[in-house]
Amino acid sequence: MTTPFNFNTSQQVYCLSAASNAVGSKQGTEADLQQAMDDALASKLPQVTGDWEVSWGPKVYKPMPEESGPVENVWFAAVSESQKLVVVAVSGTAPPSIKDWLDDIDVERVVNFGTWVGSWSTSTGVPVPVVDKSPDTTANAYIANGTATGVYNILSNTDPKTNTYLWQYLQTITPDYNVIFTGHSMGGAISPTLALGLKQAGMISAGQAYAMPSAGPSPGNANFVALYRKLFPVTVPPQGGVPDYGTLNTDFYNTDDIVPQAWSILPTDDRNLNNITSQIYTWAKLDTDWLVYLTAVGLVGQATRCSAASKVAYAPIPGTAFTSPIDGGVPQISSFADLGGSILRNHTSDYWTYIGVQAFVDEFDDKVVQQPGVEPLPETPIVAAPDSAAGGATGVLPVKAKAGAGSLVTVLEHLVEP
Repeated sequence: MTTPFNFNTSQQVYCLSAASNAVGSKQGTEADLQQAMDDALASKLPQVTGDWEVSWGPKVYKPMPEESGPVENVWFAAVSESQKLVVVAVSGTAPPSIKDWLDDIDVERVVNFGTWVGSWSTSTGVPVPVVDKSPDTTANAYIANGTATGVYNILSNTDPKTNTYLWQYLQTITPDYNVIFTGHSMGGAISPTLALGLKQAGMISAGQAYAMPSAGPSPGNANFVALYRKLFPVTVPPQGGVPDYGTLNTDFYNTDDIVPQAWSILPTDDRNLNNITSQIYTWAKLDTDWLVYLTAVGLVGQATRCSAASKVAYAPIPGTAFTSPIDGGVPQISSFADLGGSILRNHTSDYWTYIGVQAFVDEFDDKVVQQPGVEPLPETPIVAAPDSAAGGATGVLPVKAKAGAGSLVTVLEHLVEP
């Protein structure tokens, strides 16, 4: 088969990351979405440089598998024998409403990372994470309960074909192979946390383990970041000449994307919630509609209160920044529709276009929707005017989810609940 997608190694990894997100913007039963992923990976991976083959999964996870609706997590592993490289690609949750997203990400409740990972075992597996109701952050690493739940889902579900756990598969990788954990958006928080937990628990047999997340919110507190830095130091691949997006063990993020700004509230951090209205969607950008700006300020305040309620002081992992040159980054915003479109573009297509893999993302998405029973999610109100602004009407201005959006629908993007 020809390989029309002639990509460097880093671009190949991002293709796999985007592929894990493909059904995140779709609805269907678990079985239909599973089949869609199986078929799309079988069809499209051979067209990417690197002779990639699925080596574990994919696994589509829904708590209620027979119901149509969005997925909770999707993940798989793929191997390139010629490059002696394994990639674990992870997507996060894709809920339809702000309430669902708040429930799923659950930043107010936290899990003691060291205590939890200390109970992982190749003989007994991975137990359910336990919320610490009285966190002691003096020396302990903490992560959001929603992030912990995502990691647990990934490690406690088996491959539908082989009936093996992902951590069991990782034990079979020989030391002459390396492994990269990748994910976008919520997957950008789950994938580095997953990598760190598995490495700390001694559940990876590969030669070297790396993380290549993108657009991820902060998974945990400063102690978590310190541990991550120690075991996953910022690394530039040895082949040299690697573009910025190829830096390993950092979160690759668009400075105009609001999602990586969550969940730090410390102005000294390069990514923090205050940046959303002080640097990205400023009054100068939104001054043609004061209601849009005040709504943004109000939601940033709500997100800040959620973060502060955790009592653990979230901090971002090391990051590699780029500023999208596409369409001027953040243009002048004159309506909720403009704001919704800008948020969507800055969090999805601007990444794939900058990295150079948008064509693959589009073709993979087209293949996914060919599966019977799989449909795009209904138009999602990324942002909407408050009820009072429309005399009691919802004021919803819908924006369609884009290919590769995956876990895009976040509390920060749903500026108000419809």
